[in-house]
Amino acid sequence: MDTKRLLGSILLASSLTALGCGEDVGACKSEKEGRETVLVNNTVQYAGQAIINQSCANNICHSSAVKGEARNGAPAGLDFNLRPATADGEDETEDGTTIATLTDSDLAGLRKRQRKVVEQRNRIWQQVRDGLMPPPGMFAQFRKLARVFFTDESELCTGVQSTSFAPITAGESQEVLREWLACGAPIVETNTELVTKREVGTIGYQYPSCGGELPEGNTLEAVQARIFDVYCADCHPDMSDPDLRSVEASFASLLEDDSEICDGKPYVTKGDSSASYLYDLVSKDDPGCHARMPLGGELSEEEMQLIKDWIDEGALREGE
Repeated sequence: MDTKRLLGSILLASSLTALGCGEDVGACKSEKEGRETVLVNNTVQYAGQAIINQSCANNICHSSAVKGEARNGAPAGLDFNLRPATADGEDETEDGTTIATLTDSDLAGLRKRQRKVVEQRNRIWQQVRDGLMPPPGMFAQFRKLARVFFTDESELCTGVQSTSFAPITAGESQEVLREWLACGAPIVETNTELVTKREVGTIGYQYPSCGGELPEGNTLEAVQARIFDVYCADCHPDMSDPDLRSVEASFASLLEDDSEICDGKPYVTKGDSSASYLYDLVSKDDPGCHARMPLGGELSEEEMQLIKDWIDEGALREGE
């Protein structure tokens, strides 16, 4: 990373915040503007929402899970992570439709961060337009995600395997973000199989998940589909080791490579989660050698338990 360029960006961002300036992001052209949907792994997000998550908040700077020096100068509290929240339960509407519900704390935090993006939209746009933000390489990180595609809202899940959906290109990224910001930075609140009808919410829609039937049991395949594909594969190995892009890559990185990573622990010690650095990374506030993962937000108790059970039961693959 170009350290001087990053430092200059941080200083300018701080001065803009202090002065309260920023170029007007422009008008929202229509109610549909800013609501093009994309697929990130098996989650549906608005394209601008995905850009913010991947380029600004996922692993650096503007994430509520990143503290102190790891924020690279981003002011405390200036958090933009807008990953769709995990559904907590379900409600039934008057017409019998089942819709997902979120915990009050998850929803309040998500909406608070969304409002922060709206408040800062002109400053965000000026930084992006001038090429000062995001830090070098992060827009490219968003653009090269092979699993991100433009989709039609009427065919959210059917387009996953279709070659007719063009990936977002370099030239489109800034304009996609500008339109999203200008239209109030709408966000998808959650993705879940419980949703059978799309409901307009205060700040966005709820969409059904598009991942199909997920593997059951305590296997690497289940951990890959439920955790690595959702939280980790976007940045590993592009941002750092290990490689978690597929079952095969995860197997090679976590199980075939038994080298010590931190405090004498390899990533996975079969049969012993307490001797596995991977479990430390996702379950401890201070795992040692690195910040808690994923940086964009903590795993749920159920997700941490899945990793623990998988390791304690021998870190098996399907069929073993």
